[in-house]
Amino acid sequence: MKKNQLLSMLALFGLLLCFSAYRAYAIDMADFPGSAQVSEQQLEQMKNVGIPDEDISSLYQQIEVYHLTPLQIDNYVKGLIANATNPTPKQRSKSYEHLPNGDTITPYGIIPYQDIAQKWTHSSDFSLRSVSGLEDRVNSADQSGVYYLVNSTAGHNQLTSYVTLPSLSNVNDIDRPYQFFGISSSNAGHSMYGDIGLVYFPSLGQWKAFYNIVEDGDRKQEYEINFTGGNNVYFHVQMYTDKVELIIRDKASWAEVGRVVYNFRTNCVPSNFSTTKFSKQINLAQTLNGSPLNIHTGTIMVAAQYDQSWLYTPSANYAFTPQYCSEAYRQGPTTEAYTKVTANFSPWTSDTVNISFN
Repeated sequence: MKKNQLLSMLALFGLLLCFSAYRAYAIDMADFPGSAQVSEQQLEQMKNVGIPDEDISSLYQQIEVYHLTPLQIDNYVKGLIANATNPTPKQRSKSYEHLPNGDTITPYGIIPYQDIAQKWTHSSDFSLRSVSGLEDRVNSADQSGVYYLVNSTAGHNQLTSYVTLPSLSNVNDIDRPYQFFGISSSNAGHSMYGDIGLVYFPSLGQWKAFYNIVEDGDRKQEYEINFTGGNNVYFHVQMYTDKVELIIRDKASWAEVGRVVYNFRTNCVPSNFSTTKFSKQINLAQTLNGSPLNIHTGTIMVAAQYDQSWLYTPSANYAFTPQYCSEAYRQGPTTEAYTKVTANFSPWTSDTVNISFN
């Protein structure tokens, strides 16, 4: 009898622990101020279709940060439910042909090869660095274009920002305007670097969503993902242990206008996101065919912008201030090239960038 009583007491104790854990988690979810703006019906609908708690808490965080209206929340919730009930098929990387110099041949034009890893090699320090100024860099080995880049510190699982795509004029056929987020992570001997966002194809006269990701040295690409938005949108990139996802929303309504998903093939993201980093980038790349970068093609990008940029952990959110910046710089293969990039910024919550190859 004593043995049975002991087993019964242990079982009861286990149930109490489980109940306490559930209560604590429920309180944690309720502690997000944005949770009060989501109706019980909306929450029930999300739960019924299996939307994970981490996605619901992410919604709460964004409601708090951006003070979303009921319409914006409703569009966000509808998007989550639609993707849960009719999930987007896994986007498989395309088997693109490549030129000898590494450039990628897509149906819409050539994409210049870029060494993604070198953008992160200067920021191996994962501690808080409090970078508030923009550095100028020359890299003569990289003739692929010029760019503006702001890297975060490590330890975040999300980055969000309002985005204004640049006003474009005289875009030369060999030039490729970009606006995108960068991602980086390492874990258990695996490494991952990538770009995920929008690229402009002159042959189409429009932007396409894309990813260009290198995992353990193996590059995967997709440049044919639909984007139906205008110039004023919202970027939300979220890192999971098994995938990265970029959702692009209309700035006014928060209706989804683009979605990019890449599923990791390795265990490159730690569960605590301790090595995970993000960047904001605005680039003007160029197909070279072995020639040096031509900074006089006539292409002009005006007022590409990030505004109200925020970083997140699973339990907190932070304005992208200098405290969370590991480095910020403009780069080109020559001094003359990087001076084609001009920027105004409030470090680093907002950035406005012009690039002129005139």
